[in-house]
Amino acid sequence: MPLFDAGAVPGKFSDVIFAEMRGVSDEAGNSPFWAWLKEHFFSIDFTLADYLTGTGQKGFIADLMPKLPIYVSLLSDEARAVIGQVHEKTRPALNLLQKEGFTCRGYVDIFDAGPTVECLRQNIDSIRRSFTARARITTHSSAQDYLICNSDFQNFRATAAKIGVDEERNEA
Repeated sequence: MPLFDAGAVPGKFSDVIFAEMRGVSDEAGNSPFWAWLKEHFFSIDFTLADYLTGTGQKGFIADLMPKLPIYVSLLSDEARAVIGQVHEKTRPALNLLQKEGFTCRGYVDIFDAGPTVECLRQNIDSIRRSFTARARITTHSSAQDYLICNSDFQNFRATAAKIGVDEERNEA
């Protein structure tokens, strides 16, 4: 069950949901892909560029990037080697998204060349398996782990708990 039932309020979510996965970088946060871009097009460090885009300041990208495509064959060997690769600490997040139905479509992040994954909203496993039920306090012998949330978009709340589900009565 999803943390927020995007299926219950489809107007609040895009038809295609995507996530940018962190690409390869070293312990100091240096990306081989960004190192090549910086050498040829940019004059700021990767961590600053990443911070600026995270705060919505993305104008510098269009200003500094070339207007024509960057050919992969022009990249350094180190930069080419990390295209589409995920940072080792991001691998669990990628695995989780892939279990939910997200797939790589060949797009990568401009800063660290990490993969971008996407899925149609209605095909996300948690959304397909979500359901609405009345809550009833009782003991239940076959409790399972669920993510439980209300359906109030403005006052959204969620928690994880073991609950029993009575499908006949539509109660949890």
